[in-house]
Amino acid sequence: MGEEIDSRGRGADAARCRSPFILGIGTGVLIALLAVGLSILVFRPVIVLGGGQYENGMDQQQMTELLSKANRIIHTIEKEYILEDVAVEDLVEGMYKGLMDVLEDRYAAYYTAEEYAEIKINTEGSYGGVGISVAGQEVVSVYEGSPAAEAGVQAGDRLVAVEGENVSEMSSEDLRSRISGQIGEVRNLTFYRPADGSTYDVAITLAKVEIPTVFWHEIENGIMYLQITSFDTVTEDQFEKAWQEMMDAGMKGLILDLRDNLGGSLNAVLAVADKLIPEGLIAYTENKQGERQEFYAEGEGIQAPMAVLVNEYSASASELLSGALKERDVAVLVGTTTFGKGIVQTTWSLSDGTAYKMTTAKYYTPEGNNIHGTGITPDIEIDLTEEQKQMSEVPEEEDIQLQTALEAIRTELGE
Repeated sequence: MGEEIDSRGRGADAARCRSPFILGIGTGVLIALLAVGLSILVFRPVIVLGGGQYENGMDQQQMTELLSKANRIIHTIEKEYILEDVAVEDLVEGMYKGLMDVLEDRYAAYYTAEEYAEIKINTEGSYGGVGISVAGQEVVSVYEGSPAAEAGVQAGDRLVAVEGENVSEMSSEDLRSRISGQIGEVRNLTFYRPADGSTYDVAITLAKVEIPTVFWHEIENGIMYLQITSFDTVTEDQFEKAWQEMMDAGMKGLILDLRDNLGGSLNAVLAVADKLIPEGLIAYTENKQGERQEFYAEGEGIQAPMAVLVNEYSASASELLSGALKERDVAVLVGTTTFGKGIVQTTWSLSDGTAYKMTTAKYYTPEGNNIHGTGITPDIEIDLTEEQKQMSEVPEEEDIQLQTALEAIRTELGE
């Protein structure tokens, strides 16, 4: 069972994302826009027989009638429908999707095996690919140690063709699928290098590539800037590594950037929260039965002034973390009111590789607030200009939100 506190999902408001599209990652959540959710994975069949009744309360006769009716409709479509041929498999998949559509739940979904495989790639944060991040066809970054890096691909190069096929008219989804796949497969790629006007071909063997989700650097005098772009399975280790590096570099203050972070894994965000928040409550959830599950930090927390950057696209896991940091008086929040997702989704994975999910709980901040539909209001409200919102990257010296957070840290440090 997989618990999701992720702002990526079916039916989610389309979120503006200032980071480039990551190519080859098979971000199934980007296909379905896995809108905002905390995620649990459950391994069991849809219906379990017990004590003469199915888990859903149906008896044997009712279940037989249900299956008979579905079979008759499918048979009739197969025999009589004239407008186009429809595969039985597609009819069955459509029936499952229809069950989720009946729920008035924007986050409920049924995933085919292919869709769910791509979603898992996204939430796990690793995939079989070449290891590049692109915007359009331009290579924005090449992951360190990736197959692309070893092949000599450089940031600024443009992807021209895959297996000899021109990619200029391909959608991002098509392009992603063409250069990702099973580890060990080979992709023949053609790049153009504007720096010297050359075109070159490379054969790259797909390998396990870990998607970077954590980035940091020192802004000034021991004040560190840490950005977390999503809370994936790989985020915990990446954060731990960044944390140790910042400590070794003499961290005196921290700015945590959660802007445009749509959420992700509950375990990942709790691991980050445990490092930043002193011993005590982080958040809790309540399900349909009123059962409450509490999550606690066990360490001493950050021992330095801290500010958190948020915006209207900071959602779910980002809100759980920023809400806890605010209410536990660990950090000052700077930016605009967050997305407002205070509910939890559970994903059940089935033996045939398919899966389904729906909303199963609400989560609450340490003070007992459920922020669903309202979001979290920053301590210091300040927005970027409209022009800056359209930029892929705002220079630090022009980023009003970042500069405001920096000034708040300086003030706490007495500088």
